[in-house]
Amino acid sequence: EEITSKKMQLNKADFRVLDLVENAIDVLITKKDTVEIELIENPVINVDFNFFSIAIKNLLDNAIKYGSSKPVVTIEYNLIKFSSQGVRLPKALSEYEMPLNKNYQSSKTGLGLGLYICHNIFKAHNFIFEHEYKDNCNIFTVKFAQ
Repeated sequence: EEITSKKMQLNKADFRVLDLVENAIDVLITKKDTVEIELIENPVINVDFNFFSIAIKNLLDNAIKYGSSKPVVTIEYNLIKFSSQGVRLPKALSEYEMPLNKNYQSSKTGLGLGLYICHNIFKAHNFIFEHEYKDNCNIFTVKFAQ
C-alpha cells in the first residue's frame, strides 16, 4: 500500500548486495539452489533493506513462476542482473509503471503488479531498472551507479 500510494518512507543504510539477495531467497521460502548466484563483486549499496528485498523477491518469484530455467542472479560492481529463459514480456517494461495492467485476464500470465512494485522501489532509490529479451531470456537489470 505504501508503494502504490507513492508515499514510501525509505529507511536507508549500507548493505552488501549478496545479503539482500539471500534475504529475498529466504523470504521466498525456496531452496537456495533454486536460484543460481554469480558473484563477480559484492558491492555495498545504500538502500531500504525491507523494500529492496521485496523488489528482489518479486523478480525472483516471477523468474521461478514464469521462466523455464533456473534464474541466474549476477552481482557486479554497479548492477544486479536477473535472467531466466522464458517467453518475452507481452509489454514493454515502461508499461509496468502503471499500478495494474488491466489487459491481463488471467493470473497465469500475471497482472504486472510485481513489476510495478519493483519499478517504484528502484525509482525511489534513484536506480535504473531495465529489461531486455535476448537469446530466449528475460533479463532485468538494476543499475546502482551512473
